[in-house]
Amino acid sequence: MLSKLETTVMSVGGSIVINEKGFDIDYLTELKRFANDYFKEVDKRLAVVIGGGKTARDPQKSARIINPDLTEEDLDWIGIYATKFNAQVIAKFFKGYASPEIIIDPTKGVNWEYPIVFAAGWLPGCSTDYDAVLLAKNLGSKKKWLI
Repeated sequence: MLSKLETTVMSVGGSIVINEKGFDIDYLTELKRFANDYFKEVDKRLAVVIGGGKTARDPQKSARIINPDLTEEDLDWIGIYATKFNAQVIAKFFKGYASPEIIIDPTKGVNWEYPIVFAAGWLPGCSTDYDAVLLAKNLGSKKKWLI
């Protein structure tokens, strides 16, 4: 049954949703309007992978200064935590339309109780764009958008 659904996977860079001024309300409002219009049809689903942006960069910079012995993996974990935070906040913006549960492993099944799900970073060494590709493959998505 899931294979009959049209599933789109979108990767949204963190710097697009949260910039130097904070969350980009105009962009997120437009994304919500797009999602509402596009997903009025029952057989369409959207999975959005959210990047870290400023939420990741600032703590990573500070961590490098405070502890120069941190590895790239350590810094990646900081970025992954930032993507989880960003995805959780944005899921709240979409409350009622999107699952409150954030996907943290793109290779696992997805609960499609809602037509929209949000995902975060997964493992060190993997970008959220790569995570979106893994999620698209896992979901059998024919549509993939990198923004």
